[in-house]
Amino acid sequence: MGGRHHRRPAVDIVAIWPGEVAVDTRFPLAEWPVTQAVMTGRAPGARNADDPRFAPDERRSLIASEVGSLLAFPLRMGEIPLGMLTLYAMRRDAFNERSEWVEAELATQAALAIQNARLTDALRQQAETDGLTGLLNHRAVQEGLDRALAGIADTTPAAGLAVLLVDVDDFKRCNDTHGHLIGDRALRDTAAVLRASIREGDLVGRYGGDVFLLVQRAIDAAGAARAAARVLTLATVTTVTSDGQALPLCLSIGLAMAPRDGAMRADLVAVADAAMYAAKRDGGGHVAAPSARSASGPSSGIGGGLVLGGAPDAAAVEG
Repeated sequence: MGGRHHRRPAVDIVAIWPGEVAVDTRFPLAEWPVTQAVMTGRAPGARNADDPRFAPDERRSLIASEVGSLLAFPLRMGEIPLGMLTLYAMRRDAFNERSEWVEAELATQAALAIQNARLTDALRQQAETDGLTGLLNHRAVQEGLDRALAGIADTTPAAGLAVLLVDVDDFKRCNDTHGHLIGDRALRDTAAVLRASIREGDLVGRYGGDVFLLVQRAIDAAGAARAAARVLTLATVTTVTSDGQALPLCLSIGLAMAPRDGAMRADLVAVADAAMYAAKRDGGGHVAAPSARSASGPSSGIGGGLVLGGAPDAAAVEG
């Protein structure tokens, strides 16, 4: 929506006209002076389409759409412009004082509805967001995993779902040696690495403490291993600075695949968790998946993990 805080104010319009619907039409307010006047509340909203106060392009657009007259009111919350409500008529001089009063009431109610929707969305995001890292929190990422598992049947038969648990190696020692502020910075840097590694549609959240959960839809085991390698590669070029000392960021990753390793959230997290600890026992900085004897799922028992390796050279990682 248009706003005085933008360097180049612009307005998003959703307009309905008989037989046509224009959604998310965006144009700069400076090129539409009457619209700008209405949005900023400096002019009454009733106009005929051929009013010379319209900019030429503005006037031509209205006439081409067979608009005879219009009545526009700003949607505002206090001094903040939220948008504009516009009524169109095919004949000239279609709107009177009563029309203006009715639309003013509608505009007030619409502005309240928009503001309430924004507040609701802000509260929802706050409830789902980890305060330190800005990622999904424990509850939200688990619910996202449940939804992703429910949708596996809708993906292509060859595709699966990958669950990766990512742990910051030596995190307790980092806190004990360098302090919790540096530990917090390490967690935020890990979150940044994970954000930079995911595809559109993937989920990433802070599972708890220094452990993160990454969910990748429509991916096979080889693709998931490459994704984990990308995470490790980005981590190797990320350092956390403490008193002028560059501390390397080292991660261990456990990988589980659905439906291969289970179909329920608890089973997949358990498999990925066991694999993650196998990677840590191997020295950290690795990605590990279940060993062959446990690949059928948690019911067969997990007797260790198959270490897939550490981060390859950046040039060798597939995009």
